[in-house]
Amino acid sequence: MNGTLADAVTGGIRDLEPSYDASPVSFAFLTGGVVRESIEEGVTGAVTVADIYRAVPRGMGLDEVPGWPVVTFYITRAELRVLLNTMAEALMGNVPFEYYLHVSGLRYVYDPARPQFDRVVAAFRCSGEHTRIGCLTSGGGETIDLEDATSLVRVAVDAALARFLPEMHNALETDLIISPRTKEGTALDMDAVSQFTGCLF
Repeated sequence: MNGTLADAVTGGIRDLEPSYDASPVSFAFLTGGVVRESIEEGVTGAVTVADIYRAVPRGMGLDEVPGWPVVTFYITRAELRVLLNTMAEALMGNVPFEYYLHVSGLRYVYDPARPQFDRVVAAFRCSGEHTRIGCLTSGGGETIDLEDATSLVRVAVDAALARFLPEMHNALETDLIISPRTKEGTALDMDAVSQFTGCLF
């Protein structure tokens, strides 16, 4: 369910922003705690606004509009590796599961025998449409250089996650830092209303 909603974020941005601002959203991340209910099949089979609201009813951004808005910004591929390693640790039970993120647009491989926060050995950008089956198919996708600390990729996240990412290293007591940036590489302050609202999709 959460993965499907992450796919919906990616798909919605691609459909509503056909020009991609010359920088397509490569990946979407969604915190599991944002989703509160499943979407049940009704008599008509149609999904309504009420169905979506019941599934994702919480939150308010710094713009004071109800609901967690979607925010887009840029991170390096090396910071992407930090995110994926944190997710691997959550899957292994080494950090609270609230740090596990549902992702659209990539798949990753990790080795449980490797050192903590260094378990991810490969990641692949999903090719073609943002389908979950296609993304999870072994052998598919474009290899992502997770050692690249310079090149930026555009990601989409819910606003709760956007504000949490820069503080994640404090919560986990690690030196793993993720710094949301503009397309030009300027660091963003997700607690500053003007900068936050500038990232809203």
